[in-house]
Amino acid sequence: MIYEQIIRIAIGEKGEPLLKVIDSCNEVCLKVISTVMYFTPIGVFCTIVPVVEANGTSTIVSLATQLIILYVAFYGFAFIVYGGAVKFFGKTSPFKFFRAIMPAALNAFGTCSSSATIPISKSCVENELGVSNQISSIAIPLGATVNMDAVSIVMSFMIMFFANACGVNVSVSMMIIILLANVLLSVGTPGIPGGAIASFAALATMAGLPAGVMGVYISINTLCDMGATCVNVIGDMAGCVVLKEKIKLED
Repeated sequence: MIYEQIIRIAIGEKGEPLLKVIDSCNEVCLKVISTVMYFTPIGVFCTIVPVVEANGTSTIVSLATQLIILYVAFYGFAFIVYGGAVKFFGKTSPFKFFRAIMPAALNAFGTCSSSATIPISKSCVENELGVSNQISSIAIPLGATVNMDAVSIVMSFMIMFFANACGVNVSVSMMIIILLANVLLSVGTPGIPGGAIASFAALATMAGLPAGVMGVYISINTLCDMGATCVNVIGDMAGCVVLKEKIKLED
């Protein structure tokens, strides 16, 4: 992790006991989160049943349509923005790049966790794309923490979708405020499954959405999170390729 690199550089061997404490706390937190997520489907089922009963299957059809549009936006963004960055700034073929990172992208898609994909991401960029370990050891963990571009896309889509569905009028000034808050919240979103739920709750409150939308959002969060995590991880690795070209390290 990035904090391990910082502590080792700043303190050296004396920082090892602190690292062990931090790692232990991290493991405990992940265990608690994993346990909660294990029972989440039961809670999700209980929250979505009243919504479907009140609105009928039309709600499910609308959400499915929204998800399709969302995934088109996800991968359009990845291919245009990240592919373009790799091509013009990283001097690497986008086809070679996307082929090389496929293992990490698929793992991110399946686990919904940028943090859990760090080892595979590092392996892909180092072994397949020739990125130095000095670059990947900093860029990949840092990206897994702060690079949440796709989370911003999800939040923007879902806030506007639920506002239209619930008949909530969001003014232009409020849209700007929500957009700025969206950017800040996405940077602080943890790279774990369900990490964006708290951000959505905050934005939904700002937009004046009814509390009932949380149950619907939680029910589809995993489907959104799979694509978002995949795109975020692609962005981390694209950044490594660009840094490889821009930063010339001495052997």
